[in-house]
Amino acid sequence: MKDLGKKLSTSIDIIEKFFIEINSLELIIQQKLFNMVNNIKSDEKIRITSDWITSFRDSESNWISTDISGSLGLSPPRKKNPKRYLSYQISLAGDAVETADNQDKEPLVHINLWDTPISFSEGMYSCVYWTSEDKSVFLEQGTLFCWPAKTNYWHDKQWSYAIKLTQLNDETCVDDLITIPCQQLLLGKDLTSTIIPKSEAIYRPIL
Repeated sequence: MKDLGKKLSTSIDIIEKFFIEINSLELIIQQKLFNMVNNIKSDEKIRITSDWITSFRDSESNWISTDISGSLGLSPPRKKNPKRYLSYQISLAGDAVETADNQDKEPLVHINLWDTPISFSEGMYSCVYWTSEDKSVFLEQGTLFCWPAKTNYWHDKQWSYAIKLTQLNDETCVDDLITIPCQQLLLGKDLTSTIIPKSEAIYRPIL
């Protein structure tokens, strides 16, 4: 029983250290995305119009947070309210990491440009497979979920892709897999010119 107690204490320490790392990663993503958008030239007609809107979801026991997210409001010049939201979503377990064949489950980081912010309480969050019969949703090059946007600001579509959490090992990985691809997509670059379809770190959904 004494050994069991030590193992339990060690496990709790490991979980605590893991969530400290997750919190650090979240702050890095927030800072890099904010600075990236803030540094886009004004003639690109993109500006930040709201601070990060955060949302989280706990496990059924309420002992562990399984998902955390942040959404940054964006708008064209002379618009006071956000028209799109650039979001990240760190998902450790649950339906946000389940695949269509339910075989592979691993922590993922979802990156989105949506008309609305992520809200777990309202059921607005990313998953890696699509169960709806809505034909307007499609998977571009096996990596980028796309569907029509309500208004044509920077793009006529909303999009989302997922990264394996274990591949975000340092700030360079965050730049390569999140900051730079988001900047390119916001500026209207074609998906093929980004690292997204090429990187092994990108999660490829099985539909």
